[in-house]
Amino acid sequence: MAMTMFCLTEMLSVQSQEMNPHQMNVNQLIVLLRLEGKCSVSSISEILKVLNYPCNSESMISQRLKKYGAFLSPTLSSSQEHLVIFLSDEIFT
Repeated sequence: MAMTMFCLTEMLSVQSQEMNPHQMNVNQLIVLLRLEGKCSVSSISEILKVLNYPCNSESMISQRLKKYGAFLSPTLSSSQEHLVIFLSDEIFT
């Protein structure tokens, strides 16, 4: 989990936008709940609502997870060994 958070931080820092600390925490919380908590997008939305985060819609969460997944490079066509971190938004993906 720590390696995943480190990789996401490194990848997302390249195209960083100005975010307040509250937004940074919500991004980390979404990734943590999805990867470690194995929560569905609707469950993450409910948790964010209970914690009073303003951005708690399922579509926003789904878009963020897709965005994070897009930063990961495809390693299937490589002949080298790679550490693969798999982020998926839908269970059938």
